[in-house]
Amino acid sequence: MFHLEINWRRFEPVIGSQKEFRAVVNDTTSFIAAHRARDIVYTVKKELTKYKIHVTASEAPVINFMPGVEPQPWEQVVASPEIFSEIFSVDYALRSVLGKDYGLNIDSVRLCYGRGFADYITLDEKDLRELGINPTVRGLEEFVGSHRDSVVGFTVRNYDMKEANLVFFEASLNRSLSDIRSVRTRVLTSMSQKSIYAMEQHISYGLQQYILITVNELSDTVVKLLQAMGIDFTSIYRRKLFSINEWGRVECELNEQNMMGYIRTFYSMLTSEEIFQLISVAKDSNLSFDVICTMAKLLNEVKKERLRNPSVSGKLGTADFVVAAKVAASESGIKMSNEDIAKNLGVPHEELERIEEELRRVLL
Repeated sequence: MFHLEINWRRFEPVIGSQKEFRAVVNDTTSFIAAHRARDIVYTVKKELTKYKIHVTASEAPVINFMPGVEPQPWEQVVASPEIFSEIFSVDYALRSVLGKDYGLNIDSVRLCYGRGFADYITLDEKDLRELGINPTVRGLEEFVGSHRDSVVGFTVRNYDMKEANLVFFEASLNRSLSDIRSVRTRVLTSMSQKSIYAMEQHISYGLQQYILITVNELSDTVVKLLQAMGIDFTSIYRRKLFSINEWGRVECELNEQNMMGYIRTFYSMLTSEEIFQLISVAKDSNLSFDVICTMAKLLNEVKKERLRNPSVSGKLGTADFVVAAKVAASESGIKMSNEDIAKNLGVPHEELERIEEELRRVLL
């Protein structure tokens, strides 16, 4: 089966000035690739609703009206320390793919440390920074592991009233690479989505983990990193290409203008006149979409080769199109003879053999 030669950026659905592609991986994981002017942002979202949370009324009715004090959410939400395993897995992925010197630095977190929900104190990343210490996810893992009975959980670190987000945790890659600008992970819940969780799952808040990978371009390293984070990018991309291929095939077979538009888009060496002649020959021979695409590819490459040789005319003649149809059709198991072509075109048999040999070299 012939596959459309997809340029990822060109074929992404456009939303506003950005190009965005979304995939749902499973019941709890989704993925978005957003192509911006200078980079690409891959965002992985994981639902954390399987983990328990503890909700109580906060001191916001008083604190939020005090000048110079950070606003607090109206409900105090403490997330289970089991969620840290999701954060640690991101750190593992970075070190396994990029190397042991790479990992996540903690940007914000507020731990609950004590003997239970009725007896704890909070500490955050600033407490360490004031001691000249830069907190890391690897260090947090060691600390949580050695104080398992005392780490009650972690709570809201930033209350973003403008975006209606309660942010529990933020961390970022400790250094950049040539192809990866940044990696960030966040654990948050959106007040705007609160009703969804209340109606569908009967819970007060639905926590989510986001992993944002900003890259200059897609590379093998990026694909491996996504794979390590549970995103089979290769399979997702192939499914996208296949679905575009099947839809594009239908539209091209229904509408000759779409077929011409497709050829014009991907086989730039062919002029509008040549594309029209190609389609005419294909129609006369009742050729399929796959065969027409192979014809276009053959003629595009042959013309490119001819233009490199100043002693040879780069112009395509009628015989080129007909023989291209024969060669392309033979690739799909359809036989056409040079004798019939020579008789219909009045072209010497030897000339047809020369053109066929030239076209078949392109297939090698």
